[in-house]
Amino acid sequence: MFIHSTPEASGAFFICGASKDTDEYGLPESILVCPSYGVNIIASYRKVSVGRSGQ
Repeated sequence: MFIHSTPEASGAFFICGASKDTDEYGLPESILVCPSYGVNIIASYRKVSVGRSGQ
């Protein structure tokens, strides 16, 4: 409950948008992330293929 009552202190965020382009698993190629406390900034994240895990 504390997270939702003071989002600026908790660092809570949500996905506020996604690209229409998807991979073979149905995941979007990029997403937009917004902080829960309503500031005028967003972060854009793009999926990058890094090869096999652990190498």
